[in-house]
Amino acid sequence: MPDKLTIAAQYRGIVPVDMTKEDVVARIAKDTGGWGVDKVFECSGAAAAFGSLAQCARPGGCMILVGMSSGPVEIDIVAWQARELRIETVFRYANIFDRAIALIVSGKIDVTPLITKTYDFADAIMAFDRAVQARPDDVKIQINMTGSRYQISRVGMNKSSDCLAYSPHKRGAPRRVILLKTICES
Repeated sequence: MPDKLTIAAQYRGIVPVDMTKEDVVARIAKDTGGWGVDKVFECSGAAAAFGSLAQCARPGGCMILVGMSSGPVEIDIVAWQARELRIETVFRYANIFDRAIALIVSGKIDVTPLITKTYDFADAIMAFDRAVQARPDDVKIQINMTGSRYQISRVGMNKSSDCLAYSPHKRGAPRRVILLKTICES
C-alpha cells in the first residue's frame, strides 16, 4: 500500500511534503520564488502547525483551517494581518457537503485512491475497529450498505453515483449520515 504522501501526489496541483524530512516553509518558498501559495489548508489541528502558516501563504492568500485543535491555539495575528490573509474555517463540513458530493458524482474528483478498504455492512464493527486503530497507511475505510436494513437515498443522477445512507428503519434511532462510493443499488 502506498503511503499517504504518494497517494496525495496523484492529484493534480498537490505537492506533498514530508515535514519530518523537509522544512515546509523553505520548500514552499523555493517552489514559489518566495511568493507563497494561494491557499494553505491546515488539516492536523496541531497547535504547533499554526506558527508557520502565515509564512506559507502569499500576500492576500487564504488560510483554510480544517483540523480541529483540542484547545485554544496561539497565532501571530499581526503577521496574518500584515500579509492581509483571509481565514476560512470548516466545522464538520457544514455548507460544503453538497458541493463535495456533486464534485465526486460528476467525476471531477476521484476518491478511489483514498479508499483503503471496503467492508460489507455485516462487518461494520470490524470496519470501525480498524478505523480506531488509525493505521498510518489507512486513508478512508468504507462500508458497503447494499443489502442492509438501512434506507438508501440516491444523491446523483445515475446508477454509478455516490449515495447517502441514513439511520435504520427504527424509531428513535440516532440519525447518522455516511458518504458511500458507488455500491448502492436503486
